Amino acid sequence: REGLAVVREDLGNYCHTVVADIYEGYTVAFMEWNEPIPDRSTIAKELWEQLKKQGFELTLTSCSSLISTADVREAFLAHHENREIVCCIWPGKGCYTLQEIQFAERCRNLLAQGETVMEKMQKPLWILQNVHEDKTLLQTLEVYLLDAGCSVTRCAELLFVHKNTVKYRLGRIREYLGYPLDKFPEAFPLYYAIALRRLTHSS
Repeated sequence: REGLAVVREDLGNYCHTVVADIYEGYTVAFMEWNEPIPDRSTIAKELWEQLKKQGFELTLTSCSSLISTADVREAFLAHHENREIVCCIWPGKGCYTLQEIQFAERCRNLLAQGETVMEKMQKPLWILQNVHEDKTLLQTLEVYLLDAGCSVTRCAELLFVHKNTVKYRLGRIREYLGYPLDKFPEAFPLYYAIALRRLTHSS
């Protein structure tokens, strides 16, 4: 409850209306944004960081385009049921979108289907697991996609290597895979595969 005042005040800078309260042990806020609509991901991250600085241990999920009360309830339950697994896929991030929560939920459902399904989902990584530099390439791919937001600079910082090293490794990965890492829909299975790999290796 001590954080409610922070939530209301911070969001009040960007919204016509903010309604925030405690529901089933969670702080829940609804808002009507000012025009023009601000960058909501940046606002969510700033709010999360502000609460962290004040000593709150929390995760924050930002949800948009919730049309009905059923949508709101579904989003609330998705956050509640998948909070641990989303933190495992993106550790330390703390501030998530509803789409990331839903992705984590699909990963959790895939894990529950057993080894046969998991082997099928891991196929995009097979070629990388059979080359002599597999550990380095897989580690770089994992950090690049899941932790660095596909930023070469951020990936280099997280791996404590030079940017050119990351560029070289990503080039090698593209050669083995046969498509760029940002080419969709080709990259969708790859993203699932690397997320599931992280989940299975961290369990």
